[in-house]
Amino acid sequence: MNPIYGITSNAFAPDRTSGGSSGGEGALIGTGGSIIGIGADVGGSIRYPCHFNGIAGIKPSHRRLSQQGVRGSVPGRPLINASCGPMTRKISETVKFLSIVWSDDWISSRDPYVPSVKWNQKEFYIRRPLRIGYYEDDGWFRPTPSLQRAVAETRSRLERLGYTLIPFNPPQVAEAFSLFTGAVTVDGCRYLLNKFDADLECDGYASIMNMNRVPFILRRIIAFLTDPFYPRIAHIIRAMPRDTSELRCIYERIEIYRHKFIQAMLSFNIDALLCPVQVVPAIEHVYPMHLFATTSYCGIFNLLDFAAGTVCVSKVTEEDERMLREYPEDDLWYKMAKEATKVCI
Repeated sequence: MNPIYGITSNAFAPDRTSGGSSGGEGALIGTGGSIIGIGADVGGSIRYPCHFNGIAGIKPSHRRLSQQGVRGSVPGRPLINASCGPMTRKISETVKFLSIVWSDDWISSRDPYVPSVKWNQKEFYIRRPLRIGYYEDDGWFRPTPSLQRAVAETRSRLERLGYTLIPFNPPQVAEAFSLFTGAVTVDGCRYLLNKFDADLECDGYASIMNMNRVPFILRRIIAFLTDPFYPRIAHIIRAMPRDTSELRCIYERIEIYRHKFIQAMLSFNIDALLCPVQVVPAIEHVYPMHLFATTSYCGIFNLLDFAAGTVCVSKVTEEDERMLREYPEDDLWYKMAKEATKVCI
């Protein structure tokens, strides 16, 4: 939503979101108006537009591409960094782009922070028996039926191609998402609040911005009172750091969690991971600002600084709509995700 030119809509349905923050690029590519674009991803901002608009894209690890001249949504925020990456109509075009960009040292010779690692065409085409870990549910927020089905169908396809698929439970995702939230809101959202206060009023952002204006001690009281009824909501309210001492602890715990996650993969000798990109398919414009908790599936890979991509494999079906009736309604977030996913065919 922009107060000057309005809402950026989905490539296939104007009443639905294109995702963000690279949503304009995603919608343009999805409608055939462009063949390639560059997005920036802090918590899914390349991968969500690709998911919602039926295209492909990848978030490389931080500084695999140069960050010179690139400003994240909140500059000066360590550990959770914006990563630039390509968005294309299909994954083969993503591969083509990266193979060209990484074909020589042009970038690394101009930015010493970019490693001089060239595209290895031979390595890319080697067919070796990869071991791929997969999960349909991260244990924090269950995806709606179409997202779970997409993973199941992709898993079956990969098995038929000769890959080994291994069930994988990402460790302590609730804890990881709390750390992600704390690191993303590094200064209590003060930088963003100052930006909003100095700009034109923008519909749709008031509720989340006003929550960030609540004094810290009152937030903790709200979390305490909310916990018995909506523990997940209370968990996120408590995640925002009170001061630099708490922020330092968050950074320390992120470093510990990164090693824990890698050890979990190594224990199964896993080469790559397959999982949903989101909890929901493309939803109506009113919902995304209220469903921040669904970003766990993308945010965790920013927390880990892993490369992560999105590939379109399916669309919502009538059977998915029927299965949605059995989707949980345990708290406000589940109820909202269920309502938002209705009539997404």
